[in-house]
Amino acid sequence: MNSQNPHLFISGLSYAQRAELLKALLKGTAWLPPAILSSRQLTQAERWLWERTALEGSPFQRHSRARIWLIFMLIRHAGLRMREVLQLEEHDFRFGEEEIQAGRRIVPLSPQVASQLANFWANWPGRTASKPLDCDASFIRRSFSACARACGINPALLNPSSLRRQRGLELEAGGLHPHLASVFLGKMDHSPLFPGQMAVTMLRKHIKEERRMKTSARNVFQGQVTRLTENGILVSVSLETAQGLGLSAIITQASSKSLGLAPGVTVSALVKAPWVTVSPAGKPESPNSENCFAGKVEKINRDSLACEIMIQLPQGNQLCSLYANGASPDRNIHEGDEVLACFSPFAVILTSD
Repeated sequence: MNSQNPHLFISGLSYAQRAELLKALLKGTAWLPPAILSSRQLTQAERWLWERTALEGSPFQRHSRARIWLIFMLIRHAGLRMREVLQLEEHDFRFGEEEIQAGRRIVPLSPQVASQLANFWANWPGRTASKPLDCDASFIRRSFSACARACGINPALLNPSSLRRQRGLELEAGGLHPHLASVFLGKMDHSPLFPGQMAVTMLRKHIKEERRMKTSARNVFQGQVTRLTENGILVSVSLETAQGLGLSAIITQASSKSLGLAPGVTVSALVKAPWVTVSPAGKPESPNSENCFAGKVEKINRDSLACEIMIQLPQGNQLCSLYANGASPDRNIHEGDEVLACFSPFAVILTSD
C-alpha cells in the first residue's frame, strides 16, 4: 500500500474493491492515511453547527452561525466547491425540485436534505441578499476548524476541500460508479461510460435513494446514541439526529450488545407508518408516549382501504402515518393543520452500520 498517496492506491483498485474499502473507511473499520471522517464524526459536526444556530446572540452573530451551517450542509451533502457556494443566488436554491443550480451544472439533493434546507431557508432572513452565503473564505475555514476542535476531530479533515472529497468517496462507497461521482462533483462534464441523459438519470436516482434501506418502514432517522438506561432485560436508548430531533427506543439487552450500542454510536431508527398515530395539536392521542412530535400535515392520501398522512416536522424531518384495515384518523385533520404525531419507544427498530 502506498501510504504517501492513498488516493493513488484507491484508484488502482477495481470498482468492487474500491466500494468495499471505502465502506470500511467510512465505518471506521479500516484506516488509510490520510484518514477520512467516519459517519459518526460527520453527524457530530453537523449537529454541533446546527445547535449553534439556536444560541443567543446579536442578530449578526445568529445570522453568521446560520450561514456557516448552510455552507457546511451544501459542501457536505451537495459536494459544492467553496467558490460555488459563495456565488449562489436566491434563485439557485430549488428545494422543491431537490436540486441546486451551481453555475452551469445542476446538483441533485436527497429528499431528506432538500426538505431540511427548505424548511430552514424559508425562515432565514439572510436568504433575500443578492448572494446570501457570500463571506470571507478564511472565516469559513476558521469556523470549520472550531467545530472540529469542539467535536474532537482533526481540523485537517474538516475543511471545505476535505468535505468535498469525502462526499465523493461516500458516494462511491454507496455503490455509485467513480465516473458518476466525478460528474456529481463537477470534475467531469460528462462520462463516456454513461452518455447523454443516462448519467444524469442514474445520478439522480442514486442520490434520491441514498441510505434508503431495504425495508418496508417509511420512517427512517439517523442519529447518535446519547444515553443508555438498563431496566432488567430491557434497555432504553435515547438518540438524537443531526437536526436535534430526540427519539427513544426500548430494546433488549441482547440486541443492545449485538449492535454495539454506546453513547456516540451512530444508528438508524426505523418506525413503520402504521405505528404512528396522529391527532390535532393540543390533543395527543398517545399522551404517555416519549416520542411525540408537533408538525404540520403536508399531504393526505386516501382510498377505500387506507389513509396515508405525511407530516413535516420543524427540524426538517418528515413522518408518515398510515391508517388501514378499518382504522381512521381524526376526521378534523386536514392538509395544512398543526398536529401531534406519536409512536411508542417499543415501535422503534434500531440498526447500525
